[in-house]
Amino acid sequence: MPYAIETLNLSKRFPLPRRYRELLLHPFSHPETVALDNISVTVNHGEIFGVLGPNGSGKTTLIKILSTLVLPTTGKAFINNIDVTADEKNIKKIIGYVVSDERSFFWRLTGRQNLRFFCSLNNISAPKTDKKIEELVSLMGLEKEIDQVFQNYSSGNKQKIAIARGLLTDPQILFLDEPTKSLDPVVAYKLRRFIKDALVAESGKTVLIATNNMQEAEEICDRVTIIQNGKIRRSGTIGEIQRIFKEKEQYILTLKTPIEQILSVTHRPDFKYKTCTINPSPFRNEVVLMTVEINAEKESISDLIELLVGMRIKIESCECERQPLSQLFVKCINE
Repeated sequence: MPYAIETLNLSKRFPLPRRYRELLLHPFSHPETVALDNISVTVNHGEIFGVLGPNGSGKTTLIKILSTLVLPTTGKAFINNIDVTADEKNIKKIIGYVVSDERSFFWRLTGRQNLRFFCSLNNISAPKTDKKIEELVSLMGLEKEIDQVFQNYSSGNKQKIAIARGLLTDPQILFLDEPTKSLDPVVAYKLRRFIKDALVAESGKTVLIATNNMQEAEEICDRVTIIQNGKIRRSGTIGEIQRIFKEKEQYILTLKTPIEQILSVTHRPDFKYKTCTINPSPFRNEVVLMTVEINAEKESISDLIELLVGMRIKIESCECERQPLSQLFVKCINE
């Protein structure tokens, strides 16, 4: 079965504007800026795939190429095994593109009128248009605002209308460019659950989401790719990316032993875990929390547990602190 989305060595270069003097002195030079540099990714059917990167990294350019809005300079891109540069008409039948560009709406029309206009562009019949709009208005919680003029909408409601527009054709594959931008936390959470539960789990849609919100990516994405300056830095599940940076692991041990007894062990000359911190629990008087960082390649947490048990220290629990995606993102960018 072909991938829902596949790119092969995809590159995009844009010409840089030149001044008149530069044209006279160097008429045959063609300076360019590289937006994408040999990007190869695959997205499975029914998957939420996250594209992460700092501003200007190439996320939006990638989505625009996949949406047939921009032509690649070199390389290939396929949607359901259809070449995006060869069959634009059929590509547009199966994709939806949500962008937070307010200029793409008619500001003097109401939200409902805007959605009706975009329905007509997509050849949706009048009876289906009204039904579809009502479903999306209810989904986005726009019952009170839908008949107001678009220019009077808050930034959050403008984003909701943009998402509704992307769902008008009930697309198989949905491209979301920072979909929760400007949304309040409650609405953003509901939208993420809708994407994950209704669109993907129930309807089997495929979603590619470009975002700078690491919590959002960690919450809903099955796999992610991190790009910078148009190049892929890391790709895979969050767990796979974590294992790449697994040189050091941090554990929190809950100990039911007097702190003086614990310190007598950690202050011994042969105690090799020098990075640990020991503090009484702020919630339970009889419990001490030990935080220790170990080198995963040279040390094992089981050795520390064995040592503590041998010194008659009672261990209630041991938890590994997983590095949040935001930390992994910074590490990838700063490599």
